[in-house]
Amino acid sequence: AADKPSDALFAGFFAAVFGYFAKIELDCHQTDCPSRGADRSRFVVGLADRLKDVPRWVADKLSHAAVIRRLKNATE
Repeated sequence: AADKPSDALFAGFFAAVFGYFAKIELDCHQTDCPSRGADRSRFVVGLADRLKDVPRWVADKLSHAAVIRRLKNATE
């Protein structure tokens, strides 16, 4: 299994498309990937400042669900 998610092209695409429709610059990070043993690829899209810790969490091998929980808790 790979150490890092492998779909950077899709992450960039999702950030650009959703950002275009939202009329704001967005960031996107892949949190799950089949090359890391997941059953599918998963991504989070949001404001860059809000997602700044996601790459570290992914490197620490947190699950997609754990990343979502941390993002949710950060806004409460």
